[in-house]
Amino acid sequence: VQRHGSVAGNLLSTLSTRAQDLELEVKNQAYMSSQQLLACFLTKTCVSEGLNPKAFRLPYSKSLIASRLRMTQETLSRTFPRLKSFGISVENKNVRFNNLQDLEENLCNHCPGAEKCHARKEIQKTLCNKEKTPDAGYLSAGP
Repeated sequence: VQRHGSVAGNLLSTLSTRAQDLELEVKNQAYMSSQQLLACFLTKTCVSEGLNPKAFRLPYSKSLIASRLRMTQETLSRTFPRLKSFGISVENKNVRFNNLQDLEENLCNHCPGAEKCHARKEIQKTLCNKEKTPDAGYLSAGP
């Protein structure tokens, strides 16, 4: 530990973060609807993969996503169209965040771990900087 203190510190930090993420995931599974779970997954995927929220393709198969979210493929398929109230549209494997304010209101404000969520912080940054974002119209709440 003395010779490799920074490595040990980084390892402990990573393990701690992962444990917090798993704890939040368990809470989410217990308290969130299928729409909230899927919207949360898409948000975290978009942020963690560095994807453009304006338009991106799902980087995973729908069967893998269903398995990851512990829902059947049928439930996942029924849930995709219901994401419109969250400001997300999905057609085939194409995802578009149309209204991040709706996402904040319908997802993040109801999440048990929102204050620690990296994806939420990134969304808030995007919302706060919407004037600086090229073609920021997709971030607005409406016409």
